[in-house]
Amino acid sequence: MRSYFASKLRDGINCFCVGVENEKIREKRVEMRIAICDDNITDLRIIEEYCNKYNENYEVNLFISGEDLVEAFQEQSFDLVFLDIEMDGLNGLETGQILRSNPSKPIIIFTTYSGDYAVRGYGIAVRYLIKPISYEEFVSSMTAAMNYITPKKLCVCDKGMQRFVPVDSIVYLEIFQHSILIHLVTKEKIQIRGTLAELVEQLPANKFVQPHKSYLINLEHVDRMNKREIIMTNGELIPIGRSKSDSFDELLRKFMRGDSNEYWN
Repeated sequence: MRSYFASKLRDGINCFCVGVENEKIREKRVEMRIAICDDNITDLRIIEEYCNKYNENYEVNLFISGEDLVEAFQEQSFDLVFLDIEMDGLNGLETGQILRSNPSKPIIIFTTYSGDYAVRGYGIAVRYLIKPISYEEFVSSMTAAMNYITPKKLCVCDKGMQRFVPVDSIVYLEIFQHSILIHLVTKEKIQIRGTLAELVEQLPANKFVQPHKSYLINLEHVDRMNKREIIMTNGELIPIGRSKSDSFDELLRKFMRGDSNEYWN
């Protein structure tokens, strides 16, 4: 793991900004850039340890103030930010609002010892972790975050070969007998083994939603709809389940407004 630590002189902590890396680390591919911001050094190191355990190829940057993080963000972007709310100076809510106002919006996970900030944090973070944070809770939050920070292609097994399908080319997926059919913009259908639930975990939650228990659709390819069905851009009709009608309508409206990743999962 490549790790950077930026800090100001506070509580006996020396001010330094040092890159720690070696030749082996340089050879590793950086899969994601993460920032952890917390003025409690113990909590800061715990999240860093969890990141290292989860994936050693993540680049992790450590900050002990919101001011330091905002300053660093002007020079480099981060895919994911673990942000403590209760910090001196610029607190986590204020820092998160500044980061989210940037064109390069990072995914934010709030950390705190209090549960009083959940409503105020809505629209800024995708998760809210109460300290002390267990590794299991960390993994759950990473799974949620990765639904937003996703690869541009979906890897599936097609006729004994690994196939990399561009996510944007997927119109919708449907349960077909004991397998899944992936419908592409080219009109091609890829049949794979597995469950819809497994694919839900691999596709971006802010774009792919279930209007019906048997279908997972790409909101980018919704053309028209009424109360009972959706017409996709390829002309095919997708039913809307009674129990999912209201939630789907709200998700679609948020997606059209461009704020579809403002959810607590």
